[in-house]
Amino acid sequence: MAFASPLTRLQGGFETATYRFELDGAPANLSGPIVLRLYPQFYGTRNAIWESTVQNVLAGEGYPVARAHILCTDVSVLDGAFFIMDYLPGRPLAAAPPESVPRLLGETHADLHNIAPPNRSVCPYATATFIHSTSCSTMAKSPVSSIGPVLRTQIPPMMLVIRWC
Repeated sequence: MAFASPLTRLQGGFETATYRFELDGAPANLSGPIVLRLYPQFYGTRNAIWESTVQNVLAGEGYPVARAHILCTDVSVLDGAFFIMDYLPGRPLAAAPPESVPRLLGETHADLHNIAPPNRSVCPYATATFIHSTSCSTMAKSPVSSIGPVLRTQIPPMMLVIRWC
């Protein structure tokens, strides 16, 4: 695999560094635009696991959210836990006219309440491909790991801001 499009930082995200990119030679679930969501190391792994699982449950129920395909909890790969998910085009809520935000939030909230909880103990679509510390070494050989040096130059200033807040 190789990068088919450059790594591009996405705006938004309060606790993560988020990047859009494309890969050449990727499996079908990673073809096209995808997103890397990287948590600072001090967050640990819990948030990445939780968020990717919730997104996959919602996607499995037909809700319009990005499906997570890879979850890595080995913080040594990119200096933090991360997951790789689909890229969904659109505009962030912050770009909406302020007077429309309450309506948009209300509609989104109502749509979430229309999702019936699955009647089973384990959702078959709840988790991404889980890569833990023993298998994450294969990620170190993939194009995803080559962005580590780029991310390392951008995350320390962000971590200082987060600690200050």
